[in-house]
Amino acid sequence: SVPHRDPAHVVAGIQGLLDEARPHDHMFLFPHEFWDFPSWRRVVGSSVIFAVEGRPIESPISLRHCLTCFDQRKDVIVPGHTDAWSIAQFRRHYRPFAHREFGVCFHGAFRHDLYARTNAGFPFLVSAQETRRQIQSLVGAPGTSFGMHLRPLENYADRMGNCRFCLVPKGVGYTNGRLLESFFTGCIPVILSDAMMLPFVEIVDWPALSVKWRQDDVVGAVEFLLQVGGAAAAVAHDKLLAAACWFDWHSANSTCSPYQGLLLAMKRRRPNRLRFWEP
Repeated sequence: SVPHRDPAHVVAGIQGLLDEARPHDHMFLFPHEFWDFPSWRRVVGSSVIFAVEGRPIESPISLRHCLTCFDQRKDVIVPGHTDAWSIAQFRRHYRPFAHREFGVCFHGAFRHDLYARTNAGFPFLVSAQETRRQIQSLVGAPGTSFGMHLRPLENYADRMGNCRFCLVPKGVGYTNGRLLESFFTGCIPVILSDAMMLPFVEIVDWPALSVKWRQDDVVGAVEFLLQVGGAAAAVAHDKLLAAACWFDWHSANSTCSPYQGLLLAMKRRRPNRLRFWEP
């Protein structure tokens, strides 16, 4: 097989910019679940890393999630980017929480080769494929809307804006954009991704505005969610909307934006050890 290596000129170019005596003065952004930079430990491993995915896949060959790459002592989880047009569509199709027709929703892919092949090892043994298989088994369940992708985006936005809880299952990475969409649709996110590392845990009260459930128990999660009282869910919904500015890269709020969140997270860094919770 062909070794997976970085081009020498890329490595040399980065090294030429680094002050080796002060590595923490340098910051590097890894905006994808694949940290497709085999030399990263040697070249930028001592610098501060801004990562969208805290359990990255280092190699497109092994497809194994790395559970030790992200260093909680110096690195920061950052939210991914949701474009301004999509945010506008989600907000345009927003419905008041009390008027939403569906209890639990998911519309997306049920199968993908990488859902089955990516792996993290113990203790995260459940594949994305298994989680999505369980979601697919519930298609047609009363009070829910489960199915494939809705196109165009306006149709998807309309459905998410008409739902109280939205499932956020593991995809290729543990983190995915559905989590961020929830802040703009007002649909309470239900995280079915056991090893997901959340952004801005120093700032955002995640247990107050979301649900985290074992990704091998989708049926139990849906049964629970359909029984959650309206008052408790409405409180979580309101907190979700109030926190949206921390995830809007287009925010004009000078005191609440991902940029401000980054600065605060770097000052207040603490272990990202949130487990499982209910509303």
